[in-house]
Amino acid sequence: MNYKQLGAIMNLKNFWKNNKLLIILVVIAILGALYFDETSNKILFATFLALFWYAWETRELKEEAIKQTEIEQKPVMILYVRNLNNITDATKKLFKREYTINNRTSYYLSLRNVGRGPAFNVEVKNQDDIFMVEKYQCRFFAPEPKGDEQAIKMVKKDNSEIRSYDNLENVTFKVSCKNIDGKLYNFQYKIIDIEKREVEFISKYDSN
Repeated sequence: MNYKQLGAIMNLKNFWKNNKLLIILVVIAILGALYFDETSNKILFATFLALFWYAWETRELKEEAIKQTEIEQKPVMILYVRNLNNITDATKKLFKREYTINNRTSYYLSLRNVGRGPAFNVEVKNQDDIFMVEKYQCRFFAPEPKGDEQAIKMVKKDNSEIRSYDNLENVTFKVSCKNIDGKLYNFQYKIIDIEKREVEFISKYDSN
């Protein structure tokens, strides 16, 4: 099969996906016109088609409303590498003591909710089970436009200090949270470079 044939098949699939209701109704209408002879039967059949169309459109509107509601309630968690130089002097000592990667650095990890819905029960896990969060500044995050950003203290699984940046770089973390209805959301990030504060988004997946 060449690319033109494959493209034609994909176009047909997309046309069917976007217009399947109309195609079905046209086929049914043609079959009905051929099958029913009396005018009264044709009128009843046309009424049935109209009601079927209305029911389908109502279903589509309901599904769209559900999607919009989910978007309004959906949290979106972002993992950052931050520097103490960007926070006020009043909290700098606290963050240095409680949240920096180690006692010799000014870098720390933080989370922010940039979604439209609040995030509950936020949790960060290391995919390789080497690191763990020793302390969360808070596990509830308000939504935008007043989106919360909270620091986390990351340590090794044995509670020992992370002595080198290299230990965290190219490591994948899963950030999970729940919305107000209890739906679980998962976001995966990889820390690329601590000093450049570079974090790569990998994937997102939702759980029912």
